[in-house]
Amino acid sequence: NWLNVALAGRPATYIPSDINDATSLAVIHNNVFESLVRYDDRCLVVEPHLAVSWKSEKAGRVWVIKLRNNVYFHDGSKLTADDVVESLRNTSYFTGEVQKLDALRVRCVLPDKRAGFMKSLSQANFAIYKVFDDGTVVGTGPFILSDWDSSEKVILTAFKGYWGQKPAIRGVNFYCSLDPDEAMQKMKDGSIDVIDIVPPAMASEIEADKSLVLSTMEGVNIGFIHINPNRPLLDDPEFRRALNMTINREKIIRDVLFGQAVSCKGLLPPAIGGVKDGPPLFAYNPKEAKEIIGRYPEVRERSFKLVGLPYKRPYCPEPNTMARLIAGYLKGAGLKIEYVKTASMEEYLGVIAGDDYDLLISGWVIDSLNPDDFYTNIFGIGGVETVFRQHWVNEQFESYILQARTTVSVKKKMELYRGAGDVFFSEYPWIVLFHTNQLGAYREGVTGLVFRPTSELRLGAVRKK
Repeated sequence: NWLNVALAGRPATYIPSDINDATSLAVIHNNVFESLVRYDDRCLVVEPHLAVSWKSEKAGRVWVIKLRNNVYFHDGSKLTADDVVESLRNTSYFTGEVQKLDALRVRCVLPDKRAGFMKSLSQANFAIYKVFDDGTVVGTGPFILSDWDSSEKVILTAFKGYWGQKPAIRGVNFYCSLDPDEAMQKMKDGSIDVIDIVPPAMASEIEADKSLVLSTMEGVNIGFIHINPNRPLLDDPEFRRALNMTINREKIIRDVLFGQAVSCKGLLPPAIGGVKDGPPLFAYNPKEAKEIIGRYPEVRERSFKLVGLPYKRPYCPEPNTMARLIAGYLKGAGLKIEYVKTASMEEYLGVIAGDDYDLLISGWVIDSLNPDDFYTNIFGIGGVETVFRQHWVNEQFESYILQARTTVSVKKKMELYRGAGDVFFSEYPWIVLFHTNQLGAYREGVTGLVFRPTSELRLGAVRKK
């Protein structure tokens, strides 16, 4: 009675506040570590979880949160306000002050008004955990982290002292970075129950097999090529505009992603209020792109280092094929491309944290359905440390986002985000690609499993026949 899950990648960390990758999130969020609130099963609203109630004061700048009683960590200690204070202070994504009011109440004082603050607290980076002097980390979730070997296998076991509904399965085996063909064969013979990311090319094969179930949903993601704005030529908006015209997005969507994506009409994914209809932002125009690039004689004197992903991601389910196509398009526009594929997520994150690249195949998926959270970490909004060390900065853009975070009206909020998008697309800081559907699969005998657009695999209610 164990659930066996094939992961497309390797989780990078089990520390909630350090998570920057969807694989780590899928393993630990709401399985090992839990947040104060979480989205309901239909992904519509946040509901009480480790917190039972909350109220805002001073128009959303102060929040008082009451904790659930009789919640225990995996070591047997009881959850208190002290643990919440310590956890929130440990994450760089929380930029306010948190104070203990009593054993089961905390007050969060924010630097600005935030209408969607409780939605933000649903994210994995805000999960509550306890660290001991020997380095042991424990959570309150339905499963205990029993064995962490991110190169091969991660094992979770059911937590008998869980405060909520006890898990129906004994535990979960996560098999890391399993080849898609091998994962598919193992799922057909019954030794694998779940595949977290299904390559679009395999979708029809799964749909044709009555013993398997394909899950398809709009992802809260965006795929893009990150541009290092501190490199020569790449600091020029007109040159970056030309780069955006070199990529034939519709061909990639048709031939590589088998229609499981849509070209970007803006920054925000349609699943959280972004523009869904209308023409794509960037038309494929290799002739004009080559003409613009040809105006820069420095292009002939240098090569551009393009860094690729180590394995499949929700926003890039076919990284190797896409990298070859993208490199080909850029070469066709007159650029010399040096392509480097990273071997692990640790290596990839190391590139992000440094300066040794020109272009980086990347993307972003958030573990919240709050549009405010889409911008904060990736752009370093409001004093939050950005994921990309080398990143585009624009005060007007940040002003729009900060105003949107304080706005309750959805209509007004979206107007502000459109204003931010206009600023962004006047300077072309990324080569924007597409929003992909998120595909997952499981065996027909698995019940209670719901794939979520945030990449979360909530496994506490799963049963296996």
